[in-house]
Parts: sequence; C-alpha cells; structure tokens
Amino acid sequence: MNGLEDNSRSALVYRLIIGVFFLSLSGGAAILLLVAVQAIAPGRLFGDWPYAQSVLSFLDGLDWTSRLSAAAVSAIVGMLSITILFRLFAKPETSAVLHILDADDRGIVVVDSRGISTIAAHAAMSAHGVVDVRVSTKGTGTTPVRLMVDAAVYPGANVKRTGSEVRDAVREAVETLVGIGVRDVSVKAHVIQTDALASLMK
Repeated sequence: MNGLEDNSRSALVYRLIIGVFFLSLSGGAAILLLVAVQAIAPGRLFGDWPYAQSVLSFLDGLDWTSRLSAAAVSAIVGMLSITILFRLFAKPETSAVLHILDADDRGIVVVDSRGISTIAAHAAMSAHGVVDVRVSTKGTGTTPVRLMVDAAVYPGANVKRTGSEVRDAVREAVETLVGIGVRDVSVKAHVIQTDALASLMK
C-alpha cells in the first residue's frame, strides 16, 4: 500500500505547488483589477514598497478605456485561475458504471465497475513480486472492458515477468469469474522503495 501512497503524496505535493501558483495568480489579478478601476490606491495596499509601485506604475499613463481593458483581462485571468483551483482539488467521482452480464425475459444480471476492479486486484496480487495493486475499469454496458493496473513490485523481482503474470491473471479472473470480455489490460509496474517495503511489512 505504501508504494501507491508515495505516488499519491507526490501527486498531492504537485497539486499543492500548482495550487499556490494559481492562487497567487488570482490574487495578483484581483489587485490589478482594483487598481485599474481606481477602487483602491497601490499605496494603501503596499505602503512604500518600491517594487510594487514600479510594477503597477504602467497604469498611471493609461486612459479609462485602457484601464477598463486591463481590468477585463485581470478579471478573466482571475476567474480562470479560480476555476483551475476548484478542478485541481475537486474530489474525483466515485460513481460506478454498470456492466450487463446477462439479460433475457427472466431478468437482468449486472455488475458494477468497482466489483470488477476488486476481483481484478485480488487476481493481480497472486502474481510473483506484487505487494500492492490498484485497478481501474473502463467500459459500459455489454462491451468488453479495459483494465488499468497500477502494481507495486518489491525490489529484486523480475518486473517484465511480473507484468505479464498480472496481465494474464487479471484477464482470466475477469473473464472467468465475472463473465465479461476484456478488451485489453494495461499494467503499470513500479518497484517499491526499500523503506516503503519495510513499513508495509510491519
């Protein structure tokens, strides 16, 4: 589990860095908007800080048309930055897609994508060298599904062999136990760090 959690932490750090950038950008756009429409003087915001005064000094020689244009651009940049921020930290959708296994005059049999992913994950764990795995399923209705497997492998394992075993085990389990066709299986195998492996075994 720790191998995949390390990837999640790296992704979170990346999102935080990008988030700080867009938060700063939206704040700068808001300040420029207020100064452009003369709603607030730069001196009230920054006092005697010469750098801020010099950055905003280009607005002094502009007429009202140019100031309104600068304000409009600032508003657009600010709204785009805030939109990106919301999307960056929005919770992913957890709704499961239903797959039809059988349908006739007696009724219908369906399974959701989370059930398929669970069966596939258990099958992937049986492969040599796998210590943790996550599976996502794509597809709808009666169409064959596509499976994306993220597998953490312990150091020293044959990654190519492990990937092949995971691919075959996942395909066989889904087709046999679930009864739905598998279009393809994509395996992303990465070697878990030694310290993460030690904490996993505790």
